[in-house]
Amino acid sequence: MSDIILKHGNSLIQHGSLSDRVYIMKLDPGECEEVIDFVEKLATEKGYSKIFAKVPLSLITTFIAGGYEEEARIPELGESPSGIAFMSNFLVKRRKKPGKTHEIMQVKSASLIRGVPRKSTPLSSEFSIKEAEIADSADLALLYREVFASYPFPIYDPLFIANSMTEDVRYFIISHKGEIVAAAAAEMDYDTRSVEMTDFATNPGHRGRQFGQILLDHMEVAMIQEPIDTTYTIARAVSHGMNITFARSDYEFAGTLINNTNISGSIESMNVWYKQIVHPAN
Repeated sequence: MSDIILKHGNSLIQHGSLSDRVYIMKLDPGECEEVIDFVEKLATEKGYSKIFAKVPLSLITTFIAGGYEEEARIPELGESPSGIAFMSNFLVKRRKKPGKTHEIMQVKSASLIRGVPRKSTPLSSEFSIKEAEIADSADLALLYREVFASYPFPIYDPLFIANSMTEDVRYFIISHKGEIVAAAAAEMDYDTRSVEMTDFATNPGHRGRQFGQILLDHMEVAMIQEPIDTTYTIARAVSHGMNITFARSDYEFAGTLINNTNISGSIESMNVWYKQIVHPAN
């Protein structure tokens, strides 16, 4: 079961007991104070322990005044009208205390040390890579169900995946003998000229082939053709593989979101990484 996504005015909000939070996914700046009041009432009514928000840098002081603190920041890059801040309001003290602190620090240190730029990884000829189509939705859902014990969005549902493809989300897949064995998604936000690289998954029987790196490289090339300046990810803070993958792709570390997302069976802290997309000169 995933959390609920709803519209409040022109803003997009997710909430639910799975991640025990309210998440302001997309904020209309003109609705800022109204949305802050709404999500606070919603969190109190439902008994959630955290409110999490992705907001333009220009609104940081408004959120701080509302009891929020900054956990990560993506600066203004390229032609972006605004950078992004990830703000959190911890409503219960225990939610602010991270678990696996030592492991999180080890992953971060290893990523920063080993995250040197590298050559592109070739895809073996027995595999193929392409952008997914709506007809691939059912097979994508099966892969995600196999890989993740829990997930904050209903990616187990083929209809959700199909609908998201019509709403500025592009999925990319690696296949072997007609079976999808790895996938990832690029969630584009044209208002902030940014894209979140997310939903990385590899069939357990095909791990160790650097499919995450190959998919990321492929998606970055695709984004060059889009009016997008900033690419970022929110990765599990205890995942050596994903954090090192982004560090090696020249992403900058932006911060850690404490006890933020229910993924793979429990609520985990997440690391934010970002970099600028370089468009060819005209």
